[in-house]
Amino acid sequence: MESETLHDEYVRAVLEGFDGVWRRVEGSETNTSPQPRHDPSLCLEQLAGDELRAAAYDRALAGCLGPGKQLLLRHASQAVRRAQRLRAEIFLRTGARISTSESCPRTQGIMDSLREAMLRDEAAAAAYDAAAVADGDLSPLLRDYACQRRAASQEKRELILRCFR
Repeated sequence: MESETLHDEYVRAVLEGFDGVWRRVEGSETNTSPQPRHDPSLCLEQLAGDELRAAAYDRALAGCLGPGKQLLLRHASQAVRRAQRLRAEIFLRTGARISTSESCPRTQGIMDSLREAMLRDEAAAAAYDAAAVADGDLSPLLRDYACQRRAASQEKRELILRCFR
């Protein structure tokens, strides 16, 4: 059998538990089905993917926004470094080499895009905080990344406010 990705393993674990969930919904079974296992490596893979998407998003915004270009390019390079470190941790833990996409969605206008990037940074900080609680070994690193994403969000907020002055 070919090597499965961490995402495939997670999806299979969720689907294996679906029959029990459906029986509980119908009322024919109490909560006896196994719960999908929590896989810290899958969480790290999702965080790495989010970092690369954030980097792509910030690079795209930097090309459109003159006054905040350097700030956004700095955020993009920091996001790439965080993703590289997370991918290294996944490899050290599992031997799996993951590839993640760097696609970024486009929104209507520059200010909307900048606001969306700010909100994505806030959401990523919360995800890092949750991962830090779940993964004690990497807790200091993940909390540091949460702080970095909060700082990036705050800087984007200040950039938006400057644009409205």
